[in-house]
Amino acid sequence: MCTWKEDYSRRQGRKACAVESASLHHPDRQVIVHITAPSVDLSQPLLKILFGLPNVNFSWLDLDQLFADSAVQNWHKERRWLVNEERASIFISDAARWVLLQKYGGIYLDMDALSLRTLPKISDYIGRLDEQQINGAVVALTKNHLLSQNIVNAIPKVFDPYQCCTIGPELVTSVLDKLCPGNVSVTRTSPKKTLNHSNTWSAVHPDEKSHSQQSEICSGITIFPSKIFYPFSFELEGFQRFLMFKSGRGYWEKFLKTSQAYNLHLYNSLTRKEKVGVGGNSVLEETMKRHCPEVYGFLSRNENFI
Repeated sequence: MCTWKEDYSRRQGRKACAVESASLHHPDRQVIVHITAPSVDLSQPLLKILFGLPNVNFSWLDLDQLFADSAVQNWHKERRWLVNEERASIFISDAARWVLLQKYGGIYLDMDALSLRTLPKISDYIGRLDEQQINGAVVALTKNHLLSQNIVNAIPKVFDPYQCCTIGPELVTSVLDKLCPGNVSVTRTSPKKTLNHSNTWSAVHPDEKSHSQQSEICSGITIFPSKIFYPFSFELEGFQRFLMFKSGRGYWEKFLKTSQAYNLHLYNSLTRKEKVGVGGNSVLEETMKRHCPEVYGFLSRNENFI
């Protein structure tokens, strides 16, 4: 979900690419973009592109209506998420995705997850972010699944506006760990990280039984390893996640040819200010060329950066 602003900056271009790439790889499915403003400015060039895609629809997300008759109704009425204005939109997104999935089921994608191929055909899945955390940036659930119910019920109890992730990956991981303590074990201390120069989008050298390499099953949910939805790690003091933005390094050829990832996750809250020059052959640029060609075409003609 996103709120479109009156510009077509790098951040908006990357969001638009997330929508177009989802549309491109799922032509037989409706891609619904939820916005928290009751209207959008259709004169924006990127929005014109997205509105022209046959399977993309924009929908105003009335938060009062969405959260009504749910466990987060009072949490929303109290506006506790406004205490930290800088992260308020992230808190709302974290809560809204789980209420949407609880009420309607379906597939949720973050606006910084660029689709690289058609998502798995199974009905219930999520992905590990790393050895310690399971994240909700890409998640598919059937209506009223126990996972979404438990997360929605827990949000008012664990929410801390001064911490970044109490209703994000921390909560998702905790709920799954409680649902399946015998199947989903959570590493309590960080494993040693070493950069794998032969595979620049794998932050660790895990053994064959590592969570980062093997799928797990919990309460009917497939938990994919980190390489499936988060091919570039956000760790290593921020170094590895920035490899996807580096120009002229040749990373993109190996990544696009050999990666098993379904998505390229950009970690927008951490990387939104990162400049990527047009014509630099970065992983991001080559991904946009192939997977959101209309958005990339517009940006390459009108912008120096993507």
